[in-house]
This record gives sequence, C-alpha cells and structure tokens, in this order.
Amino acid sequence: MYESQRFECGMYIENEQILGACVPVLRQVRAGRCGEHTFLTPQQIWIALARKRHRICGPLIHLCRKNGKTDLSAVLARIAKALTDAPYIETRYLDSRYLLFDPVEAPEFGAGGTSCPIFRLQ
Repeated sequence: MYESQRFECGMYIENEQILGACVPVLRQVRAGRCGEHTFLTPQQIWIALARKRHRICGPLIHLCRKNGKTDLSAVLARIAKALTDAPYIETRYLDSRYLLFDPVEAPEFGAGGTSCPIFRLQ
C-alpha cells in the first residue's frame, strides 16, 4: 500500500506508513498445522525489511539520526510504537533478560533489556 509512495529524507514518517511496510512481513510468517500467524520481534521485522531493501528503511534511519539517535534502537522503538498502536496487531511482551542476538546477522543489536514487545496479526 505505502511501498509505492515516495519517501523523502527529513519528512515525518506516519505510523500508517510503518504499518504499511510491516504488515506484509507479519502476514507472510505462519507456523503450525493451522498456519496461524507467528509472533515477531521488532528486530526480526527490521531485518526482513532491510533484506527486502524496503523504501522505508532509509528514511527511518535518517529520521532517527536527525533526532540525535545513532544506533538502531531508536528505529526499533519507532517500529514497536507504530505496531503497538495498531488495533489489528496483537502485542505481547517477552522477558528478554537472557535474549541474545546473532552477532553475525545483527551486530548492532546487543543483549535484550527486561522486556521485548512481540507482534503478530490478529
């Protein structure tokens, strides 16, 4: 829906634009016998968007850098905020004190904090 829309650096990114990028990622991930939607972390969603070279990746990074944030945690927080506010996305929280991310796949992600939001389509 928003993928064809042109993003310009420096503009404000609406939650709907982030949802337009993230919902196809959430829609395609299914598991189990019934094929129900699987929960994903903001990190997994970001990696999927970056692999697809989605048009929203550059503006999200640029916007966070413009606001003085230099790491990807600000981008992940922005994705989490947009998904948490959506009425058709189910949000739960995962105890992530001992959750580590693969340093080869995602070197910019460190150890998790105390809780990590996870999302799936309802």
